[in-house]
Amino acid sequence: MAFLFPACQKDGLPGPAAQSVEGAATNQNLLELRSDEEPTPTILGGPRANPYTAAVMAQAWNNLYGENYAYDSLKTVLTDDEGCWRIDHVEAGKAYMWVKFKGPRASLRGFVGNTVQIWRLFVDIVDFAGQMGGGTYNNISIAYNRWVNQGSAAHRYWSAATVNNGIHEFFDEAAADGINTPFLHNDKPLDVFLAGNRGDGFALMPHAMGPVRVATVVAGGLEIGDLLFGGVNIPGWQLAALSYALFPDLMIGCNPNPRESDELRETVYHECAHASHFGQVGPDYWMALVLAEIAAGGWGDANSLDAGRIAVCESWAEYIGDSYNHRRYGGNTSVLPVGTTWEIELEQTRNDVPGHVPIGLHLDLIDPAVGIEPFLACEDSAPASCGPILDNVTGFTNAQLFSVLDENTATPEDYRVRIINELLGNPVQINGLFNSY
Repeated sequence: MAFLFPACQKDGLPGPAAQSVEGAATNQNLLELRSDEEPTPTILGGPRANPYTAAVMAQAWNNLYGENYAYDSLKTVLTDDEGCWRIDHVEAGKAYMWVKFKGPRASLRGFVGNTVQIWRLFVDIVDFAGQMGGGTYNNISIAYNRWVNQGSAAHRYWSAATVNNGIHEFFDEAAADGINTPFLHNDKPLDVFLAGNRGDGFALMPHAMGPVRVATVVAGGLEIGDLLFGGVNIPGWQLAALSYALFPDLMIGCNPNPRESDELRETVYHECAHASHFGQVGPDYWMALVLAEIAAGGWGDANSLDAGRIAVCESWAEYIGDSYNHRRYGGNTSVLPVGTTWEIELEQTRNDVPGHVPIGLHLDLIDPAVGIEPFLACEDSAPASCGPILDNVTGFTNAQLFSVLDENTATPEDYRVRIINELLGNPVQINGLFNSY
């Protein structure tokens, strides 16, 4: 019996915030379609997966799979942002569908999980989406529900769908803002490693930095085993011997539990902001940033080696992460207390620690000038330390601010001077705002 996929229907956006479902046919993913026969070509439409998904491929693979299955044809096509795809063909017999989280913008791997399946460290995440026994098919929905058990298959695929959707969304938002989209070395997709046992992230960008600079940061103390594959129970000295080509561009931590989609997206947007910033500053600047954060054991404090560079890069990424999350979720968030938006969270944040990483600064350069802010802004990692913000600055855009965040801006002081001299900011107003941080 032939199966036919008419053009899919497009629904409204799903409920955001702590949503339990993410689309499987997410942006830039690979969906494999295998069938038993290949009759006369005709119209073959595609699935509606989730309304903000995109770029899926459908395949029928000509190969002998084990000893029991023979598949005839191979077809590929990309979906739109609604997750819809269509190919001019009809197939007969059973269909077998896989979702592979790989495409021209990002390739997702890792997520070893509780079973310590080491091979997952190095291959793309793939999920068998199921078998259909024949007939006509349309409006096929592939979605991954909220996970319960850390390291489970449900955790893996929900995380992969959420991360992949977030990466695609970042590309669109960055392009609309007039800032760099994430840097793709030699036009290859970002190599993204998902970790199911941690909640942080990093943007090492090793392929764009090159082997010599990567060797320099490894010599500077980069612990490959713990950094890339922590908690997998593989000796770090073995992993340190891996080729730098196996190091991921980005690592996204997909735990702890509970983990809501807006929390995970904030990490995704943050690390994508780093990948975007990399294209603005270049590999030498980025190597210096990595070395500084290795020496500081993270973001450090105002006395850390090269603290200014850390402050500039991490505050910008944190601002973009919160800002894009606000665009995505609005008032429907998991941030407490209830009713707090990601923008309010940003407004109420001053630095990460006193005098270091001015997270709230960038938004204050853009939003309406209010004089003394109506509430105190606190340090993100030291919430008991708070102070007033004098904000008489308004009107800058992300594109303008990003234009001066190049290789010549390595400290907040560099940033302040360039905003005044190149973006023609009012010196009294700019100085008053920067002094609040």
